[in-house]
Amino acid sequence: FAKRKQSEKKYDFLQPNILSKHTIKKLLFLAKTEYLEAYPLIKLAFSTGATIPELLALNWKDINWQNKTIHINKFLYFDKISKYNNLNSCRDLAIDDEVCQILSENINKDNLKEYVFKFSSKDYSQVYFEQKILKPIVRKLKLGKFLQIDFQHNFVYLLMKQNVPITYIAKKCGMNNEKFMKIINILNKIFLGFFINKTSNFPSFILIFGSLNFINPPTDFVLQNIPSKNLSEYLKVSVSFNR
Repeated sequence: FAKRKQSEKKYDFLQPNILSKHTIKKLLFLAKTEYLEAYPLIKLAFSTGATIPELLALNWKDINWQNKTIHINKFLYFDKISKYNNLNSCRDLAIDDEVCQILSENINKDNLKEYVFKFSSKDYSQVYFEQKILKPIVRKLKLGKFLQIDFQHNFVYLLMKQNVPITYIAKKCGMNNEKFMKIINILNKIFLGFFINKTSNFPSFILIFGSLNFINPPTDFVLQNIPSKNLSEYLKVSVSFNR
Protein backbone atom coordinates (compact mmCIF):
# COMPACT_ATOMS: atom_id res chain seq x y z
CA PHE A 1 0.00 0.00 0.00
CA ALA A 2 2.83 2.39 0.91
CA LYS A 3 4.58 1.65 -2.38
CA ARG A 4 1.38 2.34 -4.31
CA LYS A 5 0.94 5.70 -2.53
CA GLN A 6 4.55 6.60 -3.31
CA SER A 7 3.99 5.66 -6.97
CA GLU A 8 0.83 7.78 -7.18
CA LYS A 9 2.66 10.74 -5.64
CA LYS A 10 5.44 10.38 -8.20
CA TYR A 11 2.91 10.12 -11.02
CA ASP A 12 1.41 13.53 -10.20
CA PHE A 13 4.67 15.17 -11.26
CA LEU A 14 5.44 13.16 -14.37
CA GLN A 15 5.70 15.02 -17.64
CA PRO A 16 3.28 13.48 -20.16
CA ASN A 17 4.68 12.40 -23.50
CA ILE A 18 2.50 14.05 -26.13
CA LEU A 19 3.12 12.63 -29.60
CA SER A 20 2.71 14.31 -32.97
CA LYS A 21 0.13 12.95 -35.40
CA HIS A 22 2.97 11.61 -37.53
CA THR A 23 4.46 9.73 -34.57
CA ILE A 24 1.08 8.28 -33.60
CA LYS A 25 0.68 6.97 -37.13
CA LYS A 26 4.17 5.42 -36.98
CA LEU A 27 3.39 3.82 -33.63
CA LEU A 28 0.14 2.31 -34.90
CA PHE A 29 1.79 1.10 -38.07
CA LEU A 30 4.53 -0.60 -36.05
CA ALA A 31 1.93 -2.18 -33.76
CA LYS A 32 -0.07 -3.45 -36.72
CA THR A 33 2.92 -4.94 -38.51
CA GLU A 34 4.95 -6.33 -35.60
CA TYR A 35 2.60 -6.58 -32.61
CA LEU A 36 -0.71 -7.43 -34.23
CA GLU A 37 -2.20 -9.06 -31.14
CA ALA A 38 -1.98 -5.70 -29.36
CA TYR A 39 -2.89 -3.45 -32.29
CA PRO A 40 -6.64 -3.13 -31.54
CA LEU A 41 -5.83 -2.51 -27.86
CA ILE A 42 -3.42 0.29 -28.74
CA LYS A 43 -5.77 1.88 -31.24
CA LEU A 44 -8.62 1.83 -28.73
CA ALA A 45 -6.33 3.39 -26.12
CA PHE A 46 -5.53 6.27 -28.48
CA SER A 47 -9.06 6.82 -29.77
CA THR A 48 -11.56 6.17 -26.96
CA GLY A 49 -10.22 7.68 -23.73
CA ALA A 50 -10.29 4.29 -21.99
CA THR A 51 -7.18 3.30 -20.06
CA ILE A 52 -5.16 0.14 -20.71
CA PRO A 53 -6.40 -1.52 -17.45
CA GLU A 54 -10.00 -0.74 -18.48
CA LEU A 55 -9.51 -2.20 -21.94
CA LEU A 56 -7.77 -5.30 -20.58
CA ALA A 57 -10.80 -5.90 -18.34
CA LEU A 58 -13.19 -6.04 -21.31
CA ASN A 59 -15.17 -9.22 -21.81
CA TRP A 60 -16.83 -10.16 -25.11
CA LYS A 61 -20.20 -9.41 -23.53
CA ASP A 62 -19.08 -5.79 -23.07
CA ILE A 63 -19.11 -5.19 -26.84
CA ASN A 64 -22.29 -4.00 -28.54
CA TRP A 65 -21.69 -5.06 -32.13
CA GLN A 66 -24.80 -3.35 -33.47
CA ASN A 67 -23.99 0.05 -31.99
CA LYS A 68 -20.21 -0.47 -32.28
CA THR A 69 -19.52 0.44 -28.69
CA ILE A 70 -17.65 -1.00 -25.72
CA HIS A 71 -19.03 -0.80 -22.19
CA ILE A 72 -16.51 0.26 -19.55
CA ASN A 73 -17.45 -0.61 -15.97
CA LYS A 74 -14.29 -2.16 -14.50
CA PHE A 75 -10.51 -2.38 -14.74
CA LEU A 76 -7.90 -5.12 -14.45
CA TYR A 77 -5.09 -4.73 -11.91
CA PHE A 78 -2.70 -7.66 -12.36
CA ASP A 79 -5.11 -10.60 -11.85
CA LYS A 80 -7.82 -8.73 -9.96
CA ILE A 81 -10.93 -7.21 -11.49
CA SER A 82 -12.24 -4.07 -9.78
CA LYS A 83 -15.70 -2.84 -10.70
CA TYR A 84 -16.55 0.84 -10.67
CA ASN A 85 -19.08 2.06 -8.12
CA ASN A 86 -19.56 5.55 -9.53
CA LEU A 87 -21.48 6.52 -12.66
CA ASN A 88 -18.73 8.81 -13.94
CA SER A 89 -16.41 5.88 -14.63
CA CYS A 90 -19.05 3.64 -16.25
CA ARG A 91 -19.53 4.61 -19.88
CA ASP A 92 -20.10 3.42 -23.44
CA LEU A 93 -17.42 4.32 -25.97
CA ALA A 94 -17.62 4.15 -29.76
CA ILE A 95 -15.14 2.01 -31.69
CA ASP A 96 -14.35 2.29 -35.38
CA ASP A 97 -15.06 -0.20 -38.17
CA GLU A 98 -11.51 -1.52 -38.39
CA VAL A 99 -11.29 -2.45 -34.71
CA CYS A 100 -14.79 -3.92 -34.86
CA GLN A 101 -13.77 -6.14 -37.75
CA ILE A 102 -10.57 -7.34 -36.07
CA LEU A 103 -12.35 -8.14 -32.80
CA SER A 104 -15.26 -9.89 -34.52
CA GLU A 105 -12.79 -12.29 -36.14
CA ASN A 106 -11.50 -13.37 -32.72
CA ILE A 107 -14.66 -13.49 -30.66
CA ASN A 108 -15.29 -16.54 -28.52
CA LYS A 109 -19.07 -16.96 -28.81
CA ASP A 110 -18.99 -19.96 -26.48
CA ASN A 111 -17.64 -17.91 -23.60
CA LEU A 112 -18.69 -14.26 -23.67
CA LYS A 113 -17.19 -13.75 -20.21
CA GLU A 114 -13.71 -14.39 -21.58
CA TYR A 115 -11.34 -11.44 -21.82
CA VAL A 116 -11.23 -9.73 -25.20
CA PHE A 117 -7.48 -9.16 -25.00
CA LYS A 118 -5.55 -12.31 -24.12
CA PHE A 119 -1.85 -12.58 -24.82
CA SER A 120 0.15 -15.74 -25.44
CA SER A 121 2.02 -15.44 -22.16
CA LYS A 122 1.76 -16.64 -18.57
CA ASP A 123 2.53 -13.12 -17.35
CA TYR A 124 -0.22 -10.81 -16.20
CA SER A 125 -1.72 -9.06 -19.24
CA GLN A 126 -0.78 -5.60 -17.99
CA VAL A 127 2.81 -6.66 -17.28
CA TYR A 128 3.14 -8.45 -20.62
CA PHE A 129 1.80 -5.44 -22.51
CA GLU A 130 4.14 -3.09 -20.69
CA GLN A 131 7.29 -5.21 -20.96
CA LYS A 132 6.91 -7.10 -24.24
CA ILE A 133 4.92 -4.69 -26.38
CA LEU A 134 4.91 -1.08 -25.21
CA LYS A 135 8.57 -0.81 -24.15
CA PRO A 136 9.93 -2.38 -27.38
CA ILE A 137 7.74 -0.05 -29.45
CA VAL A 138 8.93 2.95 -27.44
CA ARG A 139 12.57 1.93 -27.93
CA LYS A 140 12.20 1.37 -31.67
CA LEU A 141 10.55 4.76 -32.16
CA LYS A 142 12.89 6.47 -29.68
CA LEU A 143 10.02 8.02 -27.73
CA GLY A 144 11.86 8.35 -24.45
CA LYS A 145 9.47 7.58 -21.59
CA PHE A 146 5.97 6.69 -22.76
CA LEU A 147 3.74 5.22 -20.07
CA GLN A 148 0.40 3.45 -20.35
CA ILE A 149 -1.40 6.55 -19.06
CA ASP A 150 0.10 8.58 -21.92
CA PHE A 151 -2.39 7.00 -24.33
CA GLN A 152 -5.14 8.80 -22.44
CA HIS A 153 -3.06 11.99 -22.22
CA ASN A 154 -2.74 12.01 -26.00
CA PHE A 155 -6.45 11.36 -26.42
CA VAL A 156 -7.26 14.36 -24.21
CA TYR A 157 -4.74 16.57 -25.97
CA LEU A 158 -5.98 15.71 -29.47
CA LEU A 159 -9.54 16.65 -28.52
CA MET A 160 -8.48 19.80 -26.69
CA LYS A 161 -6.72 20.97 -29.85
CA GLN A 162 -9.99 20.58 -31.74
CA ASN A 163 -11.95 22.67 -29.22
CA VAL A 164 -14.04 19.73 -28.00
CA PRO A 165 -15.85 20.76 -24.77
CA ILE A 166 -13.92 19.88 -21.64
CA THR A 167 -16.94 18.22 -20.00
CA TYR A 168 -17.34 15.91 -22.99
CA ILE A 169 -13.69 14.84 -22.85
CA ALA A 170 -13.92 14.23 -19.09
CA LYS A 171 -17.02 12.09 -19.63
CA LYS A 172 -15.28 9.94 -22.25
CA CYS A 173 -12.34 9.47 -19.89
CA GLY A 174 -14.69 8.49 -17.07
CA MET A 175 -13.38 11.14 -14.72
CA ASN A 176 -14.98 13.50 -12.24
CA ASN A 177 -14.08 17.18 -12.38
CA GLU A 178 -11.42 17.00 -9.66
CA LYS A 179 -9.52 14.11 -11.22
CA PHE A 180 -9.80 15.53 -14.72
CA MET A 181 -8.49 18.90 -13.55
CA LYS A 182 -5.25 17.19 -12.55
CA ILE A 183 -4.74 16.05 -16.14
CA ILE A 184 -5.73 19.49 -17.46
CA ASN A 185 -3.13 21.07 -15.19
CA ILE A 186 -0.48 18.66 -16.47
CA LEU A 187 -1.34 19.37 -20.10
CA ASN A 188 -1.89 23.08 -19.56
CA LYS A 189 1.61 24.24 -20.54
CA ILE A 190 1.69 22.08 -23.66
CA PHE A 191 -1.77 23.23 -24.68
CA LEU A 192 -0.92 26.88 -24.03
CA GLY A 193 2.08 26.56 -26.31
CA PHE A 194 -0.20 25.28 -29.08
CA PHE A 195 -2.53 28.27 -28.79
CA ILE A 196 0.27 30.82 -28.58
CA ASN A 197 1.22 29.58 -32.05
CA LYS A 198 -2.43 29.94 -33.12
CA THR A 199 -3.05 33.53 -32.07
CA SER A 200 -6.53 33.64 -33.55
CA ASN A 201 -7.64 30.98 -31.07
CA PHE A 202 -5.79 32.35 -28.08
CA PRO A 203 -8.68 34.47 -26.71
CA SER A 204 -10.99 31.42 -26.64
CA PHE A 205 -8.33 29.56 -24.67
CA ILE A 206 -8.25 32.35 -22.07
CA LEU A 207 -12.06 32.38 -21.95
CA ILE A 208 -12.26 28.63 -21.27
CA PHE A 209 -9.28 28.17 -18.98
CA GLY A 210 -9.42 31.60 -17.35
CA SER A 211 -12.24 30.55 -15.04
CA LEU A 212 -13.89 27.42 -13.71
CA ASN A 213 -17.06 28.09 -15.68
CA PHE A 214 -15.99 25.53 -18.27
CA ILE A 215 -16.81 22.75 -15.79
CA ASN A 216 -20.53 23.11 -16.48
CA PRO A 217 -21.03 24.72 -19.90
CA PRO A 218 -24.54 25.13 -21.36
CA THR A 219 -25.97 21.84 -22.62
CA ASP A 220 -26.63 23.18 -26.11
CA PHE A 221 -22.96 24.19 -26.39
CA VAL A 222 -21.89 20.61 -25.74
CA LEU A 223 -24.40 19.15 -28.17
CA GLN A 224 -23.55 21.58 -30.95
CA ASN A 225 -19.92 20.60 -30.77
CA ILE A 226 -20.52 16.85 -30.91
CA PRO A 227 -21.97 15.98 -34.34
CA SER A 228 -21.63 12.21 -33.86
CA LYS A 229 -21.29 9.64 -31.12
CA ASN A 230 -18.26 8.30 -32.94
CA LEU A 231 -15.17 10.03 -31.60
CA SER A 232 -13.11 9.04 -34.62
CA GLU A 233 -14.89 11.81 -36.52
CA TYR A 234 -13.38 14.30 -34.09
CA LEU A 235 -10.07 12.50 -33.93
CA LYS A 236 -9.18 13.25 -37.52
CA VAL A 237 -5.79 11.66 -36.94
CA SER A 238 -7.41 8.32 -35.99
CA VAL A 239 -9.41 8.18 -39.21
CA SER A 240 -6.20 8.14 -41.21
CA PHE A 241 -4.10 6.04 -38.82
CA ASN A 242 -3.76 3.13 -41.23
CA ARG A 243 -3.57 5.06 -44.48
